[in-house]
Amino acid sequence: VATLRTLPPAVAAVPVNYYNMLGYSNLALSGTVVDAGSRAPIVGAVVRGWNADWSVGQNSYSDSSGRFMLYSNDRCFHFQISAPGYESARFDYRPAYPASDSLPRQHLEYQSIDYRPFLLSPQSILTLRTDCFTPAVQPAVLPEIRLSSIVKK
Repeated sequence: VATLRTLPPAVAAVPVNYYNMLGYSNLALSGTVVDAGSRAPIVGAVVRGWNADWSVGQNSYSDSSGRFMLYSNDRCFHFQISAPGYESARFDYRPAYPASDSLPRQHLEYQSIDYRPFLLSPQSILTLRTDCFTPAVQPAVLPEIRLSSIVKK
């Protein structure tokens, strides 16, 4: 029987997919989500990206600085960003991805990934080997994303 353990604050503050849990190795798209009025970072914004034909989607979340890292094996061109208390942003954008005719495992989806190499031991499903989560090899950047508050001040 597996047991849950409380994470120290520094670990708990790391956004989901920070360690590239799905093992994507081609692209790492970074950006920042801020409040449109105050320009304060938005913590926990959901960042979604899809490839050109909408067949593969990825997601991540912004951290305490509003920053996020969206890992993918395919180029993302369609985006949706949302956060509680803010209007959602939906847009198409062509980041300056490094030139490459083909990307290895371009259409790999999470259902095809084996998690066993990431486990500290075969008996543990809750403790992961973070040394296995390598960053993607080709970085790209989204411009700053500004969300408008739906709360009247």
